[in-house]
Amino acid sequence: ILKLEALFHFSSYLPTHRPVRYASAFSGIDLPLLALRKLFPLEHVAASDSSPHLRSALLSCHADLGLVPSRLHSDSSSSAAIQSAPADLFFAGSPCEAFSKRNRHRTPLSTARALLLLSWALDYVRLHRPSVVLLENVETGEAMFSGISAVVSAIPGYIWHDVHLDPAVHCG
Repeated sequence: ILKLEALFHFSSYLPTHRPVRYASAFSGIDLPLLALRKLFPLEHVAASDSSPHLRSALLSCHADLGLVPSRLHSDSSSSAAIQSAPADLFFAGSPCEAFSKRNRHRTPLSTARALLLLSWALDYVRLHRPSVVLLENVETGEAMFSGISAVVSAIPGYIWHDVHLDPAVHCG
């Protein structure tokens, strides 16, 4: 069980008079929603994942939060995904294989492409200015972490916090 009190201190930046509007890129099955559902009411306004199987799972798992096919996109960087409804809380779980330091086949070109995809997906943040932006990824190694930091730090008006979560410490 995720220790919510320790990890989600950002809730003071979110509305309390209505459900929190949530959007995600590289959504997978939107695992953070399992924890966020325990904190406050949510409305799922946008999601994207390239896998048709994961998009189907997203619809099945999160229809009760308002996720419908018109809010679900196959490309996080598409204009349709970026033009989706504004959110209060944006989550991006970038593609693990592209960023993982355990990927022995990663090249400078694949690294640049992965960072470009992340930057394009963050166009949603540049356009809609959600109150809270959460980025999650596997352990990346210093070079990739520096690249991710540069992409995120280039978005004005946000404070970048790097938090390393160890399941042995943060999950019970």
